[in-house]
Amino acid sequence: MSYILHKFPEEDEEMKDITAQDLMILSALRSNSRGSLHGLSKKINIPHSTLHDKVKGYEKEIIRKYTSVLNYEQLGYGCRAIIALKLSKLQTEKLHNYVLEKKEINNAYEINHGYDILIECIFKTKTELKMFMEELDENFQIQEKHVFEMYNDLKREGFLDES
Repeated sequence: MSYILHKFPEEDEEMKDITAQDLMILSALRSNSRGSLHGLSKKINIPHSTLHDKVKGYEKEIIRKYTSVLNYEQLGYGCRAIIALKLSKLQTEKLHNYVLEKKEINNAYEINHGYDILIECIFKTKTELKMFMEELDENFQIQEKHVFEMYNDLKREGFLDES
């Protein structure tokens, strides 16, 4: 028997049924996406062929990409910041294009509650962060900004991670 735990809307507004088995597979992939499907099928007791078909289906709709969670400090990037920006509506598209081009920006989100965008940036030093903020000020009419430096990860990429 299969229980539907969540429903996610798709582009055509149909609902995608996510079962307990789907969540178990996705959770195992979130924990270790480098593991073999053969090993995963044994671990969660699902036939390899079924697991293969399910993962291929997820790759079309649910899994955006396989990635690594990095230790930035070990790579020499000791300064991370989250920046909330409010700017003139005329500059929103310009900022979106800027965000896509900047290698320092790890993640970016459109947000609400008085701000337009939230960006997570990674730098080697606080000086680089300061220079980035000056560049933003020079290129955009920023109405309001808040900068939050991040010092320690309490939890990172933990949703549906079984480990």
